Amino acid sequence: MVNAALLRNLLEHVPYNVKITYVGIGTDRNILDSLGPMVGTMLEERGHKVYGTIDKPMHALSLPKYVDEINDNKCVIAIDACAAVTENLYTIHFRQKPVKPGAGSGKILPQVGHFSILGMVDGKDVLENLGRLKHTMTMARDIVDTIERFEQIRYRRMERRRTINL
Repeated sequence: MVNAALLRNLLEHVPYNVKITYVGIGTDRNILDSLGPMVGTMLEERGHKVYGTIDKPMHALSLPKYVDEINDNKCVIAIDACAAVTENLYTIHFRQKPVKPGAGSGKILPQVGHFSILGMVDGKDVLENLGRLKHTMTMARDIVDTIERFEQIRYRRMERRRTINL
């Protein structure tokens, strides 16, 4: 389902006339921390430029190898799970800044992206791998549905601009 607040933020802040690279941050070894790779896999299946999928996750070991290559792209949107307080669990947030992977678990990793989409999860559950796949899948689908709608609107805007400039 399209997340109206996320769509509004994407449309308001992300340039519509540049190629976007998406980065799914996390690991497939932890249900709640697999949000980024799930979203990355779904976006890659739809033809988007993506780093970080279930097959090739961007986690603490792999991310440092690719961070310079990723951040060389004109517009990068990083998707990651983020530890939250109870009232924000399983909500999705947009930030006009890079994501700081590993911050919730005390890891020091390089920042990624120009913008970030964060799925809020229980930090204790991430560390103990106690989360439910249902919540991660629901957030992943909502993020992908929203990005797909955003990309459709961007495409129409670019087409209109080309038509006007002819």
